[in-house]
Amino acid sequence: MKRFLSVSFVVLGALMVLVLAGCDDLFLEEEFISSTVTGSVVNALAAGSEDEYWKSGAETLSGAVVRFYRKQANGLYSSTPAYTTTVGSTGQFRRTDVTGGQYKLQGLQAGWSFVPMEVTVAGKTMKAPPMIAYRNESVYSLTILLEWQDETIDLDAYLTYYTGSGNSRGTISFTSRSANSGGLQMELHRDVQALPATATGIPRVETITVRAPDPTADWFDYLGESEIAGEDVPNDELRFYVNNFTRSDASLTGIDGTDSDKKSASARVHLMLNQGGNDPDEHYGTWVLPWNTGENTLQVFSVIPGDDPGTFTIFTQTRWVDDVNPGIRSLSLGPDAAVDQIR
Repeated sequence: MKRFLSVSFVVLGALMVLVLAGCDDLFLEEEFISSTVTGSVVNALAAGSEDEYWKSGAETLSGAVVRFYRKQANGLYSSTPAYTTTVGSTGQFRRTDVTGGQYKLQGLQAGWSFVPMEVTVAGKTMKAPPMIAYRNESVYSLTILLEWQDETIDLDAYLTYYTGSGNSRGTISFTSRSANSGGLQMELHRDVQALPATATGIPRVETITVRAPDPTADWFDYLGESEIAGEDVPNDELRFYVNNFTRSDASLTGIDGTDSDKKSASARVHLMLNQGGNDPDEHYGTWVLPWNTGENTLQVFSVIPGDDPGTFTIFTQTRWVDDVNPGIRSLSLGPDAAVDQIR
């Protein structure tokens, strides 16, 4: 009988160990359900070398509110924020006890426009992409924002336009930062570089704006087409590109699973629209660049005029209209096929 009791206690003890171990696992899982989310806020019109990147002269984004909108079962984001937090005096924000899942982060401060950010919260801590903001303007405008995370990579934003002379197209980039053409004012406001040229901790965000100062004018007043590099490029077309300046061990879209792998910049492009009011700009959309296609230069979208003044149409990818390759040109051309050009 004693032997039977001993065996019973051994079995019971083993079961208790398993139960307790299971409870520990449950407790650990519960700990990981809640995350601490941190991030920064950047003034998209500040110089890329500006250490106090959350400011605009005497104005500051300190005190701005960041709201977390959770994605629901129907795939849409809730209209009621699940969490809120406030930007501190150094442009940083922090929110604890955030339940894991997908969220839309939206900033809010009077007189400023914020780019909404889609994030997935998981793990005990999570660093969000920078919240991008800029002062509102009472003018028709497009604001194009290139954003990436890796500080060792130098990406560059390019905008091409018709100069109004012959078949010539101009470029807005770090080498030529502003131009006026066709009634439009185009400017690269913010350019950042890889370490150490741009210090660590400064958000990797580049900004190009296209403004139409006359609120009653057509966005574009070009006529005809120009032939460039064997391609008919409509004169009224603006084109936005992203180029990997770094090259070496990095690729804009990355190469994986080959003898010459290269990391990806994991870049995104955001487009904001202002239709002439002084209210916060409208988020037109965000483009997430491809992965593992081995490219260093990509056209992300084209902008062409609409039928009425103040309207326009935006095409993702390239409108490829030459005689040999009609139709829409693919954004991604496969590993090692980095043949896109800025034009």
